[in-house]
Amino acid sequence: MTHPGRTQTSFRPQPYPLDDLALQACLRCRSSKRKCDRLLPHCSRCTRLRAECLYSTKSGTPDTTANGALATELQATVPFDQITASQVLSLIAADARREGDFGWADAVRSYFEHVHSWFAVVHCSLFEEKLAVLGDRPASPATPMSISSVVTSEKPLSIFQTLDSLGSVPDPDISKEFALLILTMYMTTRPRLMKSGERTLFDDLYWLVKRALASSFSSEPKLELVQSGALLAFYEYGHGEPIDAYGTLSKSVTAASRLDVKPTRLDEGADPSTMEEEERSGLWWALFILDQFLHIDDVVKNLPFIVKSPEMDTLLPGPIMCPPLLDHKCKPRSELPGPLPISALLDTQKMESFQMSAKVATLLHRALQHEHKLRASPGFLPPIDSFSSLDAEIREATMILLRNDVNNWQVTLDCFSMAISALFSIYLPYLPMLEAKTAAEIKSDPSLTTAMTALGFASQLAVDISCKVSNSLDADDKTAELDYLVAPAVPTCYLAVKTCTSLRQIFPDEWERFEKAIVDRLGSLRFFNNRWGIADRVMRQIQELDGLDPFELLSYNSPSAPR
Repeated sequence: MTHPGRTQTSFRPQPYPLDDLALQACLRCRSSKRKCDRLLPHCSRCTRLRAECLYSTKSGTPDTTANGALATELQATVPFDQITASQVLSLIAADARREGDFGWADAVRSYFEHVHSWFAVVHCSLFEEKLAVLGDRPASPATPMSISSVVTSEKPLSIFQTLDSLGSVPDPDISKEFALLILTMYMTTRPRLMKSGERTLFDDLYWLVKRALASSFSSEPKLELVQSGALLAFYEYGHGEPIDAYGTLSKSVTAASRLDVKPTRLDEGADPSTMEEEERSGLWWALFILDQFLHIDDVVKNLPFIVKSPEMDTLLPGPIMCPPLLDHKCKPRSELPGPLPISALLDTQKMESFQMSAKVATLLHRALQHEHKLRASPGFLPPIDSFSSLDAEIREATMILLRNDVNNWQVTLDCFSMAISALFSIYLPYLPMLEAKTAAEIKSDPSLTTAMTALGFASQLAVDISCKVSNSLDADDKTAELDYLVAPAVPTCYLAVKTCTSLRQIFPDEWERFEKAIVDRLGSLRFFNNRWGIADRVMRQIQELDGLDPFELLSYNSPSAPR
């Protein structure tokens, strides 16, 4: 729908005037020491690489803050083996200083509270052991509380008491690899938009981590570096760089295999024999989950899977990988179930959040494999009853999530997103055929009716989940919940908009209903854009859909969009 006299705006903030950028190369070209033609809004090299192109500051002056100077110096001139842990950790406080006091302990706390429950790259108890030595230092006001008490006590204790007792020890006695892990934890939790304006996401801090991992993976890797690689790949994915994320994840998986990072198998015993093995199993699952996120994206979906498919006797990650989150507390060990194979039914009462994420990721993986086979045989669509069991499993998992997790969306939003994306993956190949039929012709064909109903169900579910999130947010301060938003929900919004755009053409009598669903999705993306750069990229993808102008819809239907 086009309105005369209205100029289409860009979801990305407008580029700076040329005078403000006089002779300044973009951040990516500057960091990689490549020639930049300084074209606006994007330089030619970044356009060719399909990379985010950002220029340093509106004034065109170099970043002279302590963070900018130190990060630039470290990433450009100092080999990683000569960087100290203190130097790495100091970058966190310097980067966050514009938003208030924030140290490395705050970064760890934020990761455990907002990310670890569904992307657990570290083992709580082992991580605490590495911090425990700091509790005896003079700077620490109290003896740290053991994180392992979360699962051994009948009354679970907060894992954050350890960090509260530590504060931000100025000069912690930890390895630089462990410090780099903390730095990447911080990066995955920092928002895209700050009080002072939009953050430069691919900044000197990012390139420092990128270079450190590149140099370290070429030698003998350490587990902390693989964990950092998983978080960095997640950061790149979450901020709209799927190709970069695919490359980082590939290198991380290769390094992980050299460290025997693998899931636990049922024939290897009832439980991993050590916490170290359990941590490796959990890390493998995090890598696997991210691989599925990436393959939802149109840019990556034709590339091979990076992580090998789990066997049927593979066990889900152990429950003690999980810390308490909000009112979803980890259970005492006496209440924990035995080892759970991937064939186990989803159970929100018995499973911890990361186990649920891993379980739903296996369903998404099967759906993506099915879609990949269809792309390998152009023009061929299998009978719908050939994958009816997978459809049933996905729907059953979705209904279990709906029935048992009414208010705590922060724990299961990634699961909902993966389940909905799985339905889209197996039924979107039928969309071109549906678009070529009338509503009456679809109704007369049982297979097409099933496909159309499934797509409608997935689209409506995406709307319902978005409304659930929006309605639970404080009307006066929704930004308080930004940290809990998960990046995988963004591509699901795109799939829902794509489907509704087609369905409203097939069913013109229901145009208003589908348009409202589209506007709801666009409103969600606008909100997600405060946290994740991938929302900006998806909005630009939506602009390419036939007959859809997202900015017009948001402008003319703003009361319908979540605020």
